[in-house]
Amino acid sequence: MLTFASYNRFYPRAVTINKEFKVGALIFSALIVLYFGIDFLKGADVFNPARTYFVHYKNVDGLTASNPVMLDGFQVGLVKKIRIVQGLESKVLVQLEINKEIIISKLGKAMLSNNGFLGGKMIVLDPGQGEQIAEGDTLIGSVIPGFTSMLEDKAQPMVNQVTHLVKTVDTLVASFHPTAAKLGETLESVRKLSDASTNLVRDSRSEVHEIAENLQKLSASLLEAEKQLQQLLAKTDKITDSLNKADIAGAVHSLHKSADQLNQTLSSINQGKGSLGKLVKSDSLYKNLNASSASLNSLLIDVKANPKRYVHFSLFGGKEKKQKSGAAPNK
Repeated sequence: MLTFASYNRFYPRAVTINKEFKVGALIFSALIVLYFGIDFLKGADVFNPARTYFVHYKNVDGLTASNPVMLDGFQVGLVKKIRIVQGLESKVLVQLEINKEIIISKLGKAMLSNNGFLGGKMIVLDPGQGEQIAEGDTLIGSVIPGFTSMLEDKAQPMVNQVTHLVKTVDTLVASFHPTAAKLGETLESVRKLSDASTNLVRDSRSEVHEIAENLQKLSASLLEAEKQLQQLLAKTDKITDSLNKADIAGAVHSLHKSADQLNQTLSSINQGKGSLGKLVKSDSLYKNLNASSASLNSLLIDVKANPKRYVHFSLFGGKEKKQKSGAAPNK
């Protein structure tokens, strides 16, 4: 009976070939798994076929192979290769592998953009609308300003303003030197004035002491005046109480009553009532006074013209003459 051991003994060459075949198959399988595993780790979909497209950029700004190609936030491909093509304005040629299910038109765009805040890059795909582009054709390349670029654009005006401000401050500082010199002179003058004030205070110490004593005396006088004022206020309070207790309303009422009576009296006089009213309203008194005044003037004129008729002076027989002169006026 032929056993496995006897077979190996009689056919050693066959056993060696079988082992080599197994090792080779194992290595080949490992290489295949490694190849597809690397593509899978790079983000390639090894189970779905992809199309190849190209795009030109002036500057890829750190884009590397295996960076993703995104469509509406979903990865639909990756960057396969990047190489330099000299002699062209956009000399950076990027090879893209995009899922075969994605239909891209001739107006499709591949936009270079930042992938987060850490500086990564990605391609944002805009398929566009219209006639489909063939595999291997070139897409329109553009660049989306990243966060850093936007910060630079926003910060540039601020930097310009800061630069202008620094220049202005430099100019101000340069113009401040003469002012600083004047300020030093002013401070020196203030120091001298302070020294003079100190000397003045030292020299006037006795006068200040005297002023302080006068102020103390004035304070004592004010306290005394305050006491007198309090006494005066107490007396004023008493007077106020007396006025409050007085029948001021009655006095005012009496005054009003007297005023009414006076008004009634004046009204009666104006109306010609009573003796005083008749004197005021009637002109007979005025006429009598005028007549008496005229008679008196005539008498005075006559006395001046004929004084002997009214006055006699004699050392003898004065009584008889007086009687005769007394009789004359009767005539």
